[in-house]
Amino acid sequence: MAYAARSRLPKRIALVTVDETHALPSLMTNDFEEALGAYSKIGGTRPPAVLHSLEGEPTIDAVVIMFTASVARLAVSLPASLETTCLVYALASDDAEDAKDALRALDALKDACNRQGLSWRGGLAVPCRVWYEAHMAKPRMGSARRSLSEATDDVVLALRSGNYAGVSVVKAPLRARISTHKTLSHS
Repeated sequence: MAYAARSRLPKRIALVTVDETHALPSLMTNDFEEALGAYSKIGGTRPPAVLHSLEGEPTIDAVVIMFTASVARLAVSLPASLETTCLVYALASDDAEDAKDALRALDALKDACNRQGLSWRGGLAVPCRVWYEAHMAKPRMGSARRSLSEATDDVVLALRSGNYAGVSVVKAPLRARISTHKTLSHS
């Protein structure tokens, strides 16, 4: 399905973290905001205004929702508070190495956007949540988190241009998948 670029690029963006019990959504929000600023600087453009809440805020052009699959029901309720012109992106994390729950959560969010008449623009399903939480302090393009950083950059660039990002599963490093598999099989 092809999506045409919007004539009006997002100028007011909300980066919303839904999960307070796990660290990764908040860490992904920080990483996303840093990447957004870096790409604006590289492109010689003014960065969009970034808000961290939807409450009491004036109209926003786009929202990026960061959450864990375990709280998907909270993320799915957010589109009801958005205007129909708002673009919706999301990053959902999952404890498992295959990110199936995160993919289901993104599908549910897409369905909620469709019911509200919002423009669903895709996002990321992030596996191995516990492993990434432990490695987010490492260098952004280091081997520990490079795959997540590159996937995040793809969503940032889609957002900056108002385009569809698609839905992608981050391929976690082999050591993350092994670590996650061992942890989950002992639970």
